[in-house]
Amino acid sequence: MVDTLDKIFGPNWHQLDQTVSGNGFDAILFELMGAFNGIVLASVAVLIFYVIAVGVIGTASEGEPLGKRYSTLWTPLRVSLLILLKLSRSMLRW
Repeated sequence: MVDTLDKIFGPNWHQLDQTVSGNGFDAILFELMGAFNGIVLASVAVLIFYVIAVGVIGTASEGEPLGKRYSTLWTPLRVSLLILLKLSRSMLRW
């Protein structure tokens, strides 16, 4: 694991902990995972916006809820599950 991180961040990457609150490797990894989760959550928001926009357009043009392309049962359940699984435990206060 350390060798892989040396290849990604270069040698002496562990000295970066002076700029991050916490202690050493855990703090750096926590910050990296937080940034990654933020990026993934933003992409999930874009995906959800796309599904809603296509559903509204499908409803308007085809006269069925969410159009013929999306299921009125499974699409809302999948979107809700996607949001729930992506939110971190700290955001949900578990």
